Amino acid sequence: MNKKGIMLHFILSLLVAILFFAVGFGVVQKVFSTSEQALQNFMDFNEEIKDFSKGNKEKTSFIMTLDANTAVVLFNDNQRKFVYKTEYLESITPQPGVTIEVNYKTENYLPYPTKICEGKACICLCREFKKTFTPFEKDFSRENIKADRNCERLVCQNLPETFSYKDASFYRASKNDPRREVVGLSKENGVISVTKK
Repeated sequence: MNKKGIMLHFILSLLVAILFFAVGFGVVQKVFSTSEQALQNFMDFNEEIKDFSKGNKEKTSFIMTLDANTAVVLFNDNQRKFVYKTEYLESITPQPGVTIEVNYKTENYLPYPTKICEGKACICLCREFKKTFTPFEKDFSRENIKADRNCERLVCQNLPETFSYKDASFYRASKNDPRREVVGLSKENGVISVTKK
C-alpha cells in the first residue's frame, strides 16, 4: 500500500471513530439530561409546595416531569403508600401433571423511608424501582397481592410542618406514558392536597 492509501485509510478510520463517539455521547447525554431534568423538576415541586404553604392562595398547579419507571410519593405519616398496579401470569403445579395459569394482580407500595424522613411528612422521588417485591398481604382466592416495592435510587425532602398533607402518588410506568402531568395543589382546613388535574 502506498502512502496515499495509508493516509486515506487513517482519515476514514478516524472519521468513523469520531462519528461513533459523537452518536454514543449524544445518546448518553440525552439519557442523563432527562434524568437530571426530572430530578430538578422534583426539587422545584418541593419548593412550590413550601411556597404554597406560606402563601395566601387556596389553589395552584404545577407541571410534574417524570422519567419511565419513576414515581413521586407524598407521605403524610410513616405508613407505606400505594404507587401502582401490575399484573403477571404465573404457572403453578399443585400436583405432578397439573399446571394452572394464574393471573396475579399486584398492588405495589413504597415503604415509608424512615431513615431519610425521620417520622415527618415528606415527599420522595423514586428514580428506579427494584425488580423484586416483598408481599405483605396475599389473597390467593382473588389472586391479589399487596407488596412493598423498594426503590434503588430514592431522593426525599421533608415538608413544612405547619400543615398536614393528604397522601398522594404519581407514577410513570413506561416511555409510552406522558412525561409531563399537571398536578393541582389545594389548601383547606390546614390540609394540603396534591391531585392529578
